Amino acid sequence: MKTRAIINLTLSIAACCASLACDFGDLCPTAPSAPSTESDAAAFLGAGDPYVPAALPITSIDLDRCDQNAPLKLRIVAPTTPGTYSVIVLQHAFQITNHSYDQIASHIASHGFVVILPRMYDAGVGPLIGMPTAAIETERAAVVIEWIPSQIDQLPNIELNNARIGLAGHSRGGKVAFGVADAGATRIAALVGIDPVDGTGGPGGNQPRVVDGPFDFDIPTLILGAGIGGACAPDGDNYLQFFDACPSPSVLVIATDYGHADMLDEETASLAASVCPTNADREPMRRLTAGLLVAFFRAHLQNNSQTSDGIDNMEPPTTVSIERK
Repeated sequence: MKTRAIINLTLSIAACCASLACDFGDLCPTAPSAPSTESDAAAFLGAGDPYVPAALPITSIDLDRCDQNAPLKLRIVAPTTPGTYSVIVLQHAFQITNHSYDQIASHIASHGFVVILPRMYDAGVGPLIGMPTAAIETERAAVVIEWIPSQIDQLPNIELNNARIGLAGHSRGGKVAFGVADAGATRIAALVGIDPVDGTGGPGGNQPRVVDGPFDFDIPTLILGAGIGGACAPDGDNYLQFFDACPSPSVLVIATDYGHADMLDEETASLAASVCPTNADREPMRRLTAGLLVAFFRAHLQNNSQTSDGIDNMEPPTTVSIERK
């Protein structure tokens, strides 16, 4: 009886994946967008403490697949003050919605960035059994980067400086982001891994790792590691492997007192705390994460820093250790 129950469960999962319940959606047919001709000097240049939200008012919009030829569902968080702004793409973690990063995305956007958060799939049974794979996510993330236009209609008077894009990813989204860069995406100017995890794909465990010797790119990188990552970011597949594989210049910042999901919006982070080790006071981790992205991308997208990675001479909101190469 037990064997038959397992067989029936397997067949049920297979049937699910043949239905819309496990469908992660087709890409909208689209063509690469030409990089904007705006110079870096014409784009917004941020200033001030990156760990504190800035004064620019911001808005959030959602594009459905094929809206303005968007290849996937996208959440876009952007300033509303007219101007030209640098672009950051943020890849979500495994089984986490792109809306779970609203607090850090809003913080980043207030400093003069347009943050684009693709929704790679809807959480459910499909991802648990390996569909889509991280390799499929990587291919799709690359399409999003090539699609990004110079302007989005729902953001009037906002221009996107899309020639040099910042790419970041959390957890498996970090694996995806590094996979895109390693495949040679030409618009990526700087790359951030937010407690990246190089897992092999859930219970099946049949997906190749992205870290396989040194990465084959020459862009600057920042790795944020969670000091109490635990089983959600296990040893051997965590931030240390990514940092070791990155070429110079690279900076590793470890938030010693925080866990793998503590930078997520509070509602999601509190749910994740049942699985991942956590610190009950998660607000400093959100400010640290957002502030590091602001400082790093300010240096590499806005060319507005006195240091190579933008994070020197600033007081972080929580205890960190920093290593560079």
